[in-house]
Amino acid sequence: MESDGQLGGPPSDITDTQVSTFISNAPLAMAMFDRDMRYVTWSQLWANRYGIAGRDLRGVSHYDLFPDLPAHFIDAHRRALAGEEISCDGEWLELAPDKKTYERWRTQPVIDAQGDITGVAIFSEDLTAQKLAEERLQDSKKQLKFVINVLDAGVIEWEFDTAEISASQNACKKLGLDGHNAPVDLDSLIALLKPTDKDRFLESLHRARDPRTDGVFSAHIAPVIAGRVRKMQFIGQVLFSAAGKEKKPSGFVGVLLDKTAWQDFEMSSARSQSLESIGRITGIITHDFNNLLSVILANVELAKLRVSDTQTNEFLQNAIQAAEIGGGFNKRLLALSGIREAAPQLIRLDDHILSIWVMFERLMNEHIALKFLPGAKDLCVLMDPAELDGAILNLVVNAHDAQPKGGTISIATHIVDLDDAAAAEIVDGRQGHFLELSVSDEGKGMTKSEIARASEPFFTTKPRQMGSGLGLTSVATAMARIHGFMAIQSEPGEGTKVSLFLPIARGLPVTRDQKEPMPLGNGELVLVVEDDALVREATLNRLEALGYAVIAASNGQAALDLLAEGEPVDLVFSDVVMPGDISGFDLEEMISTRYSMVGVLLATGHTSQQRSHAKTGARGAEILKKPYSLAALAQAVERAINQAATLR
Repeated sequence: MESDGQLGGPPSDITDTQVSTFISNAPLAMAMFDRDMRYVTWSQLWANRYGIAGRDLRGVSHYDLFPDLPAHFIDAHRRALAGEEISCDGEWLELAPDKKTYERWRTQPVIDAQGDITGVAIFSEDLTAQKLAEERLQDSKKQLKFVINVLDAGVIEWEFDTAEISASQNACKKLGLDGHNAPVDLDSLIALLKPTDKDRFLESLHRARDPRTDGVFSAHIAPVIAGRVRKMQFIGQVLFSAAGKEKKPSGFVGVLLDKTAWQDFEMSSARSQSLESIGRITGIITHDFNNLLSVILANVELAKLRVSDTQTNEFLQNAIQAAEIGGGFNKRLLALSGIREAAPQLIRLDDHILSIWVMFERLMNEHIALKFLPGAKDLCVLMDPAELDGAILNLVVNAHDAQPKGGTISIATHIVDLDDAAAAEIVDGRQGHFLELSVSDEGKGMTKSEIARASEPFFTTKPRQMGSGLGLTSVATAMARIHGFMAIQSEPGEGTKVSLFLPIARGLPVTRDQKEPMPLGNGELVLVVEDDALVREATLNRLEALGYAVIAASNGQAALDLLAEGEPVDLVFSDVVMPGDISGFDLEEMISTRYSMVGVLLATGHTSQQRSHAKTGARGAEILKKPYSLAALAQAVERAINQAATLR
């Protein structure tokens, strides 16, 4: 019935009726037309598909049945009548307003035994279901690609038959590959991925390839990218061919998820929670410790005023300096926990280090040499001096403890420029212009795992009696506060260098006189409000030594009672944190409202206490930080009394 791909006339032993019956029952949609495109014969599948079943179509024009036939179909018919075969692999056809099909069709000439073209034959195949399935698959692929992009994932595929492994562009990027050194087999893939547990990795992969399983695979990997270990998860699915007993693994599709940033966030969150707990504890400890230091400092200063012996005065001066250093320790502990609000100021770095050099020398034994290599060139940093002192002191103490048999500690400063590549090598590093302050030792050094954990709260390599594990944590916290960062370079047995990268600040530091003035009172009456008996007594003695008359109250209500009785008070000097319902801030507000001509001065060891600006009448009294020197007390009392005098 076919010759050279074209339909010819039937042989003499096959009747037209038999041909029509064959075509009518054919398992495909087909129809034959004469040269005027009138129906000659057609299959039942054709009639059913195009909604013309049950009709006698013989001699009916195809164009009368479908007057809106697309022009390219009519053109295909004309070309077929001219001897050309036309085909289409697939297109959407609208058979009715609510019915569309996707069809593959072919139009070819019908040639009789004499070689004349007598008509046209059209064959069509409904591919709608297949096309919709393909579109759903494409949609699924688009959704999968979208999810992969959102997750910032990389894809690795593995064909089991050929053993070929391929990696997507994003996978190569995540693994630090340039495409030429991508893995080519399982061994090179494992060497690249560096699973945290290789045996478990292989066992999980073997299990996923078992046709009796769901083919799901998951493993934790730790590839080294640009010199840094990345924490990733490698999850995938083994693809199986056939089903039932014929089911067998044919390939694998895996996805790389980089979880480094998330794990860093979890570590940061855990560190924050630890610091929050530390903060709650330090808030209690520092309050009591500051009170004790205030008592010690007050009594030593008063004793110094009454002693004329030079050597005894030196001893007392050393005790005063020790108490002031103790107050600095409290400030750093509060800063570590986030309780203390930092008070940054411009500091000329090299000059500041020289000004506290004696404190470092006192920490050294005869086997430790201490040297300074200045290179900051009069540049400044904007930082709380107590936090800067604490950071350097912690690094010096660590360097000292790392060299029990002696050695050298070098403190150095210099200007550095970090580009993106150099900054990427430092945890939390960033590119820019910095002052680098480094402390180096010749001690036992640190392993990579110790370096990675060095700034964790309570982590320490020292014996329990020598360290709390909070030193480098406080340094890292101080650096984060000023948008700086810390880097540690060390090898076991090769010593350690810790570098602080400090943002350079513009401007000139404020210079202060070396000796603070000591203004004295003239019998003004000061009401001291303090619940701690020792602190109260020490404060009364100091004020009397400065020339003031004094009375005392143990809480806010007692102070208000004295004022109500008519005591001619010039200044109320109150602690902020007190028992009962009236705090120092509350007392300040009440005095401002009821006794506007009475001055107020506050003191606290809780430097994070904030005055509520919503309180009406509060004049914003000065807050003196415990422990304070006698000179600082004298100056603050004078300022507060003078301020109150302007209101009279």
